[in-house]
Amino acid sequence: MVCARRYCLCARNVSQYFPIYVWLLAVRVQHFQRRYRGGYKVNNYFRTDLVLDYRSQIHAIGSGAAPCFTNVSNPPPTGNPVPANCVGHFDSEIRRWDLLANAHLDLGTWDGFTPYIGAGAGVSWTRTNQSVNFTLNGFPCQARCGLITNGGNVVTFGDFDSNQSSMTYRFAWAAMAGVAIAMTDHAQLDVGYRFLDLGPITGISPVNGTSVTQRVRANEVRAGVRYMID
Repeated sequence: MVCARRYCLCARNVSQYFPIYVWLLAVRVQHFQRRYRGGYKVNNYFRTDLVLDYRSQIHAIGSGAAPCFTNVSNPPPTGNPVPANCVGHFDSEIRRWDLLANAHLDLGTWDGFTPYIGAGAGVSWTRTNQSVNFTLNGFPCQARCGLITNGGNVVTFGDFDSNQSSMTYRFAWAAMAGVAIAMTDHAQLDVGYRFLDLGPITGISPVNGTSVTQRVRANEVRAGVRYMID
């Protein structure tokens, strides 16, 4: 039996023959970010704002060597896998919107410098499109399957070629700290740090095409001009 685009192995203990991995040798990432922000100053110590972040399509592609199995050296159930040098191709696109409501505490002003701390909470929307495919000499990898006679079970490797699309909404939160530097009576230079937790997203592993979930966190250093309207 031949299983197209599928890694198969006729062996008694398949778990020991599972060293599928990929080195991403060439990766290209395209990305930009837009931010829309408006707020209200309650008093000299307390401010609130609403921030909408749009992160454009993050497009990452890569390829690398991956061992795959195309045959067995002896009939089952004692046959050992015969590896070949496959090429893994990974393509990932991610788009995201984040909307957070924030509260800031200004700690006082000294010589035009106003340090502050803050926190925020909201929602993150993420859309992903990912695929991983393996080829051998330019063709989809194939492997020979067989029946393990002493157990009566067909043992195969999973199909590592995979495609996945998803759209998710997740709770997001942030913590920040920084300093505002007075430029004019109405304008301040705002320099700060923000830790952002956007919750988990699900994608596919470039290693073996299986579904994986990972929490998305970001450490950001930001600078901008804050303008106060009377």
